[in-house]
Amino acid sequence: LLRSKHRDDFEIITSTAVRYRDIQRAILDNDPNIVHFCGHGDGEQGLVFEDMAGGSKLVDSEALSGLFALFVDKIECVVLNACYSEVHGSAIAG
Repeated sequence: LLRSKHRDDFEIITSTAVRYRDIQRAILDNDPNIVHFCGHGDGEQGLVFEDMAGGSKLVDSEALSGLFALFVDKIECVVLNACYSEVHGSAIAG
C-alpha cells in the first residue's frame, strides 16, 4: 500500500488488544470499509479476544456474524488473519 499510486485513498486505523465489545464502538467511531482481524483462532470454539481482566475470551461464529450483520451496508470486506478462522469467515459472509 505504501508504494501504491492510490495510497492516499486509504487510511489505516489500528486498535490493539481489543475486547469483543470494543469492536462495535471502533466500527461506529471509524466507519471502515474493511475490517482486518489479526489474532488467534480456535476453530469452532471461536476467535480469541481479550476479556475484561486481560485474559482470553473465545467469541463464536454466531456472535461474530451477528455483529457484522449490523454493519452489512457499511463494511465491504472482513479479513480474518487467524488460525482456524474459515468457519467464522463463512458465517460472517452469510
